Order: sequence, then structure tokens, then C-alpha cells
Amino acid sequence: MQVPIQTADIFKFLSKGQFINSNSSTKAVSDLYKVIEDEQTYPSDQPRIASGFLNA
Repeated sequence: MQVPIQTADIFKFLSKGQFINSNSSTKAVSDLYKVIEDEQTYPSDQPRIASGFLNA
């Protein structure tokens, strides 16, 4: 698993209670979504944390 260089940006955004989604009106947020969803970043056989809950 590779830790994305945007990890700090993702953390800051989520820690403010904001959501990261694919259809955001802000390109920066949409780009963060693409980083999170990239199979190389978080392989599907690894657990992910999204919205404060552990998802397998």
C-alpha cells in the first residue's frame, strides 16, 4: 500500500466534518475522491476508513 501525498489534505478536510465525494462542485474535492478510490492507493483487500467507520 502506498500512502498518498494528499493524506494531510484528506485528513484536514474530513476532520472538519466535511465530505469527500466524486460529484463535488469543487475540483480539488473531486480530485481527493479519485485519490481515495484509486486501487493502487488502497487495495481492496486492505480495510479502509471512511467517514469514521471501518469498511472492508
